[in-house]
Amino acid sequence: MVARHLAPKGATTMAMIGNGAQSEFQALAMRAICGTDRLRLYDIDPAATAKLVRNLSDLGFDLTACKTAQKAIEGAQVITTCTADKQYATILTDNMVGAGGHINAISGDCPGKTELHGDILRRRTCSWNTPPRRGSRARSSRCPPISP
Repeated sequence: MVARHLAPKGATTMAMIGNGAQSEFQALAMRAICGTDRLRLYDIDPAATAKLVRNLSDLGFDLTACKTAQKAIEGAQVITTCTADKQYATILTDNMVGAGGHINAISGDCPGKTELHGDILRRRTCSWNTPPRRGSRARSSRCPPISP
């Protein structure tokens, strides 16, 4: 629900980095909440992207499968990271992400999920819909505590 308030008004294009089990539901939810009906998709597994395209093709989305994360985020006002990577990998670097967009980083639910480079977080407004888990080293734990 944070995206409803933080995503740019009138956003139509979302990049989805990670096209596995949660991605279809994220696409549907973000369209309902923010109006994003153009999706730029990337996954390191092309079969995951192909499956997501099949599942969404009859639901009114404009779908573009991309060969890199960089290509996927071109022109996107909303970027959603939805990966299962637990190897402390950086999926998005600061030079990839322009100002004024919204990053919906949904999969920082366990140690090792560090999709966003620290420089992105240092220039952001950071919000959680749930507090970071105690002891978590997930990417959201890189943000300083936010006072209510």
